[in-house]
Amino acid sequence: SSIASSVCRMMTRIGPEEYSTTRPHTGVIRFRDGVNIKLTDLPGITEGAAEDRLRGLRVLRHMYRAKLLVYVIKMGKGGDVVGTSEDPLKDFEAVYNEVMKHDTAWNEQRKWIVCATMCDMLHKDSLFHLDSLYFRLRARFPEVVVIGTSARFGLGIKRLVDEIRTQLYPDALVPSFRERQIPIQRLIAPSTEEVRQITEEFYASGRHSLLEAQAQQDGIRVYLPEDEGSRAALGMPSMDRLGSGEEALQRIEA
Repeated sequence: SSIASSVCRMMTRIGPEEYSTTRPHTGVIRFRDGVNIKLTDLPGITEGAAEDRLRGLRVLRHMYRAKLLVYVIKMGKGGDVVGTSEDPLKDFEAVYNEVMKHDTAWNEQRKWIVCATMCDMLHKDSLFHLDSLYFRLRARFPEVVVIGTSARFGLGIKRLVDEIRTQLYPDALVPSFRERQIPIQRLIAPSTEEVRQITEEFYASGRHSLLEAQAQQDGIRVYLPEDEGSRAALGMPSMDRLGSGEEALQRIEA
């Protein structure tokens, strides 16, 4: 529940004890380029869930429509909770085996990753458990992705979200401005009205504007990629459209 609330701002109760989630909760991960990914936080399952122990089948049935499974395994915990152990690999195997028993043929084709949470609990050797889990899982599943996170401090959350999107939409990634390192041009407008007209017209659908505007003494500085292909990929208006508008937008600085 902590991880789900961190990646999609899901409003749900987060209890200090394990198995506090008793019903599924669904949230949406929204990206600024319009891609939305639905995420469902399922209650924890224990051994025997595939045989409907503790109503485990009611949880497993929600996985049918899932395109990606994220196994959330806690690092740095003791064995004081029923159904858990000090070895994260045993906790993973317990959940993984129940999922495979439920529908082996379907789950063998389904994508999945491992999210190691509570990695900030250094006093419980969380990083040691993370390394141990990573290398032992890679020995069994060479292509598995293991991501260490901390919902409390926000560590690894961005990487987790990026990996979820990469797994689901590998061909629809739109890197950020700095990652693309696109050459930019600057347009100077005497007021915010001209900039606002452009952004409202092209981003009225609710998508976040990718234009960066900065107030200056001589107007508003708007950053745009130089080539038309990059602007089209980012959903930005063309230079022809900008040049045909207000006269102030025709002043371009290299």
